[in-house]
Amino acid sequence: MAAVFILRKKQPDLSRPYKTLAEISPRVRLVESGETHEKRQLYYLLVSSEDNIAKLDAIQEDISKLADPRKIKSNKKAKQIIDTSPAVVWLMYSIHGDELSGTDASLQVAYQLATGTDSVTVKLLNDLIIGIDPMENPDGRERYLAQMQQWTGLQSHSDVQSIQHNGVWQGGRTNHYFFDLNRDWFILAHPETRARVKTILQWNPQIVVDAHEMYNLDTYLFSPSSEPYNPNLNPIILKWMNVFAADDAKAFDQYGWGATTLDHGLWIIIPATVVRGPIM
Repeated sequence: MAAVFILRKKQPDLSRPYKTLAEISPRVRLVESGETHEKRQLYYLLVSSEDNIAKLDAIQEDISKLADPRKIKSNKKAKQIIDTSPAVVWLMYSIHGDELSGTDASLQVAYQLATGTDSVTVKLLNDLIIGIDPMENPDGRERYLAQMQQWTGLQSHSDVQSIQHNGVWQGGRTNHYFFDLNRDWFILAHPETRARVKTILQWNPQIVVDAHEMYNLDTYLFSPSSEPYNPNLNPIILKWMNVFAADDAKAFDQYGWGATTLDHGLWIIIPATVVRGPIM
């Protein structure tokens, strides 16, 4: 017998601003990709220049050929696709539902890309197909917001250990069945993950960014991971991990932001997490 869930519409429907952007901006296309255990809709945005959006199907087909050498008959054809196709960048937010700021940030990113006229935004749109998955774990986010509403009083408490800042077990990190979706990349046990992986394999992005939220007493975290490394990892992965890490560090130094890199070696041992999942 199938389970029936009654949704509590306590929180605003965050799909509305994304749907509005898709309706009014020729730069944006919204795609429904699945639904959660609690029957919340999963969706993502594709954002690019008007010219790129008009030929999305052809671009997707060409990118799929680069991802599968069997589809390309010559190096000349591969180079032609590389030279003429925009790169694909995939931005994913809040796989842990209690890390609220990722989804909130995706709104600003989508709005800037859909409406911006500055030279940097225009160049990004011309050079890239940008996928935005704004809410990877809607069920966990809703549960956490409901707890925050329940445990917040008329007088807010500034102590970070206060229940209003943490909720109660299981909080919102996990999905409906209390499963950490950031450990589901190769098991594919849950509909949220299956929809996400299916989309990634359809678009074969060159860059995948999974936006997490650090706790208020923590600093930022990025690669390179500490050793030991999984011996089955392709050396190309380790090479590009360091390339991106160096670029991250340069950007952080520019703004004087602190960061750490050496406390998450386990993530590169286990390919279940998003840190290595999309590129394994």
